[in-house]
Amino acid sequence: MKRWGIVTLVLVLLPVLLLVQGCNGASAPQTAGNEQRMVVRLATDYRMDSIGYQQLLEFSKKLQDKSENKMVVQLYGRGEWSEAESFAEYVRLGSLEMACLQAAEANRLQPAYAVYEQPYLFSSLQAVEQYIAGEPGRKALDTLPTVYYGIGFVPDGYLYLLNNGQLQWESYGDMKQLGQTKALAGTAVYDLKAVYSIQPLVTSRKWWDTLPEQQQIWIQESFQEAVTASFVQQADKNPAQSLLSAGVVFQDSTMPEWSMYSSMYLQQRETYFAEHSDSLTVYWRPVVVQPPLTGEEEPAQ
Repeated sequence: MKRWGIVTLVLVLLPVLLLVQGCNGASAPQTAGNEQRMVVRLATDYRMDSIGYQQLLEFSKKLQDKSENKMVVQLYGRGEWSEAESFAEYVRLGSLEMACLQAAEANRLQPAYAVYEQPYLFSSLQAVEQYIAGEPGRKALDTLPTVYYGIGFVPDGYLYLLNNGQLQWESYGDMKQLGQTKALAGTAVYDLKAVYSIQPLVTSRKWWDTLPEQQQIWIQESFQEAVTASFVQQADKNPAQSLLSAGVVFQDSTMPEWSMYSSMYLQQRETYFAEHSDSLTVYWRPVVVQPPLTGEEEPAQ
């Protein structure tokens, strides 16, 4: 009986000893050759052939190169990670490390972001790039709720105006899909270059603050280099030309409807700025501060 008791004890303790040994092995100091990689999950609502997705793909490649494979981005396109309306919550909870926020979701976190939906906000691609890469863009990201950290804005190109009985704006990626699937019959398409789509790429500030400074630098540098490369590609190869190849037919800019829509949206912009004044709109419409009354003003006649 004593012999069987010893055997039983050994059988019980053996898995525990193996588990302890495995834990000890996992906690051993990592060397440069076997250092574990950090996987950064990044969700978007971009189609894989969209301008924004391609820029984020470039970002992931650059980050992996800069970090020498220590940081790897797992990029999710449209429909690959739940609903876009939930991205901000997933980031807050830590289920995602990063996410690009659609306009509606970004506006929910920061109502002043509604300014980016206004037409004719930027005069050119260069103006968009200068804003995104400059101090105004950084200040805009810093207005997000403190639980989030804004890494940057993702440029996704100009939106195109469609009229199939009602007016709507569509992105380059969606337009390409509509053209390839022959879904634009009876639809007038205008390339007004009025609304340029930018989406904030956000992460949890809690997660961001846990990163070593070097990793933060890798992320910021890789992202900015990818943005610069994206604008170069848009300047060298007009996205509208790709849409023409995909079967999209644009309305002629000499048509009366063209100038009518352009004037209408210019008026929409002016109306917006007349009604809104905050830290974001001041970049386009500086607030004029009235001089204080001194009591010496002449009475109105």
